[in-house]
Amino acid sequence: MTGGSARSAGFDVSGLRDILRARFPSYGARVDFADAFDLGIDHVQMATLGRPGRADKVLAICAALALDPLTLRPLDAAVPRFEGRLFWKGFGCGLTLVRMVNGHAQRRVERLAGVPLATVCRAEMGRPIEIHGYVALCAYAQRHPHLWSVTQATLDAIATLGATSASEKAAQRIAAAKAEIARLIGSTVSRGTQ
Repeated sequence: MTGGSARSAGFDVSGLRDILRARFPSYGARVDFADAFDLGIDHVQMATLGRPGRADKVLAICAALALDPLTLRPLDAAVPRFEGRLFWKGFGCGLTLVRMVNGHAQRRVERLAGVPLATVCRAEMGRPIEIHGYVALCAYAQRHPHLWSVTQATLDAIATLGATSASEKAAQRIAAAKAEIARLIGSTVSRGTQ
């Protein structure tokens, strides 16, 4: 995601609703789809009704349909692959880093991204948010929404850090955080005024 205003970004809930209704016209077909991709029928039903849901659940539905969540078109090879789960803490750290590098307060991010201040705060704390806020904050950070996804194996590896000694744990956590932030943000962050 390069250039443009964060306000121009958004998630097309009605577009996803129409796609799901066309591909899976019956409740039974939606249940089969949800079971096949381990999505949870409740999340699929919410999307089928055109209701926004948690970002990770909506992105998983788009990934199961092989759609880019920004365009609702088939995935392009240039789009990062959705790994299955969102790394909420990594997203929060990355968002905070981008905000600080750009010299913005949370209230400025609120205005630029067009999301409530509570959503900005929640995201920076690494807590799940709904799809509209997530896509808007990804646009503010100028990163594709899939960039913050990780595999279950990566989450498990992060969880094992708690089983080591305190000093070893701290060193591993610092190294893992540096590596993850470097991967997510890239080697440089533009210092534009947004």
